[in-house]
Amino acid sequence: MKIKQLFLILLILFSLVMATTSCKKDPQPTPVQTVQTKPYVQEWIYSNMQYWYFWTSQMPANPDTTLKPEPFFYSLLYRAPNGDRFSWIEPDYTILINQLNGVNKEAGYDFRLYLANATSTDVIGEVTYIKKGSPAEAAGIKRGDIFPEINGTQLTTSNYSTLLNATGSSYTLRVQRYDTDSKTQVSDSVYTLNPVQLSEDPVLMDTIYTFTDKKVGYLVYNFFSPGLNNSKDYDNEVDNVFAYFKSNGVNEVVLDLRFNGGGAISSAINLASLLVPGYTSSKIFVNFQYNTKVQSDIINEPSLGESYLHQKFVPKASNIGDNLTRLFVLTSKGTASASELIINGLRPYMDVITIGDTTYGKNVGSITITDTKNTTNTWGLQPIVLKLTNSSGFSDYTNGFAPDPLNYDADNYFYLRPLGDIREPLLHKALYTITNGMMKSVERMPAMAGKEIKGANLLNPYRTTMYLSPTMSPFKKIAVH
Repeated sequence: MKIKQLFLILLILFSLVMATTSCKKDPQPTPVQTVQTKPYVQEWIYSNMQYWYFWTSQMPANPDTTLKPEPFFYSLLYRAPNGDRFSWIEPDYTILINQLNGVNKEAGYDFRLYLANATSTDVIGEVTYIKKGSPAEAAGIKRGDIFPEINGTQLTTSNYSTLLNATGSSYTLRVQRYDTDSKTQVSDSVYTLNPVQLSEDPVLMDTIYTFTDKKVGYLVYNFFSPGLNNSKDYDNEVDNVFAYFKSNGVNEVVLDLRFNGGGAISSAINLASLLVPGYTSSKIFVNFQYNTKVQSDIINEPSLGESYLHQKFVPKASNIGDNLTRLFVLTSKGTASASELIINGLRPYMDVITIGDTTYGKNVGSITITDTKNTTNTWGLQPIVLKLTNSSGFSDYTNGFAPDPLNYDADNYFYLRPLGDIREPLLHKALYTITNGMMKSVERMPAMAGKEIKGANLLNPYRTTMYLSPTMSPFKKIAVH
């Protein structure tokens, strides 16, 4: 009996234990402690900017890495007055590199935008030049053509950016043409343009004018690039122009940079070396100033050293500087960076006379940064990394180079004469001075009725980029990230 009672008691206790256990929730696994890693691209951007950026001391210490790469990059920039207006980023570094060398998908014409009149919100475009070998050239579009519509829609202050962004594929352009002598409209046509991947030649035109004892070389040079794929093709083309000038006894030069927003510093050195009088191997064209860390590393890097910071003119067989006492440079509001470097770098050695509008005002340069360790990261950076001064230490032209008041010309005429025509106002001003006023004065053309849309001829950042080409950049020699 006692055994049965004991067994019954044990059975009851076992049942209670099982019941209690079955009412409990399944045990949860102990959470694994994970480390939150910052996004790779943002970290790559930040580390490169922290090292290379000219204003690295002004960067935020704890930036918001949850931002996407593009807004993250722009959140790092120094935005105080006279700060950074020029650094930029591209999702595909191959596009960035192509743009710097004048390769873009386009129809091949440069332009400015103006309000149609003083009170209207309608906008018109005016073609300033046609690129050689382009669809626009093949279609017969000319300098001075007016276009009020894209894809049948009138340009306005609220839609012009959208309409221009649609010109990467086939589009229509309504073009109105005027005769510059009679000042009457001669055609109103619609062109269909099919953009292509166009490699623009920076040498648009060159010629020589002869006036008694004056032989004037005229060069329209529209951006600075040594050549595609790090070749020297474009620099060699410029050399050949000056060889032609030299063999024909040119003793005055008019350099037309009004459409030139800049480019490779190496090509600026090449051009300046063709113009400088009294060349010697010790003459400095430009001095480089980096942030403190980069400057120190450059000095301590045997392949660079202190001399790298003081870039000198290079010997050129086609140099005509000894035939010159001055240089005329035609400018606009879009004349920027490497174009201004030409003006500033040559002024200690010769009289540089600017004719046109006040230049853009850019005395800083950039390098191209790509990810050399992770090929899946396609972003390309073009940050400002250095400031440039001439041999006298001057670099205070952030407000641009202003011409003498007598040489001021906004180049905003409703009727534009062809480039190279001696009646074209800016060229005429230079030739008038060169011939001591012997040339007949030209008729002043009517100006545009409405003001220019600010920055319309500088819609893409590459148009004002001054950069160190791969052969000059210290990026692959120091602190590669």
